[in-house]
Amino acid sequence: MKRVIVSLLLIIGFLFLANRFVVAQEKTDVNFFYSVTCPHCIKEHAFLDGIEKKYKGIKVNRYEASKNGSFLIKFYQKHHVPLLDQSRVPITFIRDKYFVGFSDQIGQQMEDYILNKPEKPIVKTNNYPIVAGIVFLFLLVGYFLFKKIR
Repeated sequence: MKRVIVSLLLIIGFLFLANRFVVAQEKTDVNFFYSVTCPHCIKEHAFLDGIEKKYKGIKVNRYEASKNGSFLIKFYQKHHVPLLDQSRVPITFIRDKYFVGFSDQIGQQMEDYILNKPEKPIVKTNNYPIVAGIVFLFLLVGYFLFKKIR
């Protein structure tokens, strides 16, 4: 019985620690079209830098709209972007959705959209698995010390 408990504790601890090294199963491309004179574009550029650092599996492709017009038109067609939105920057395409303009609210919508797509899981890089692993190790040591005292 003692071996079963120790084995289960080791397996659970390994799963917590192994979770830290999981990477996204599939990369998510974020296609960002901007203008160098646009203040909202500058803010989104910084936001996307943070997203790339925060999440593994995110690749941001940046295109200056005035220099990549024919490529941008292909995105308009693929995503059925209305004419009214076709002249606006920034415009960002993520999988089957597009986002026009930039604000904190739009940034949050982008991040939520990236994370809530179950067919393309993205792993947030945080310290939760490390903390859980440390807690597990303390519990394991405490268990053995308690058994030794008894």
